[in-house]
Amino acid sequence: MSLKNTDFKKELDILFKAILKLENEDECYRFFEDIATINELKFVETTNRVFSKLGFELPGLEKEKKKKRKNQTILILKRLKKKRIC
Repeated sequence: MSLKNTDFKKELDILFKAILKLENEDECYRFFEDIATINELKFVETTNRVFSKLGFELPGLEKEKKKKRKNQTILILKRLKKKRIC
């Protein structure tokens, strides 16, 4: 069954729109602390880990990983330049 075909679709729409309005990690932490228990969040994290091991990614995670790799590469190049290696 699709989430779009549930009897609580309107409520999900409101929830998803609220999540999309979050601007940073701190806002995400505060939001999810308000709407979910630690055990519920652990379940979501475990599910994400299983999907990841199976080769699936949640949308946006790959973009974030690329950004991190790019930032790490820039830091390494700056250090090398400082040491006059490159």
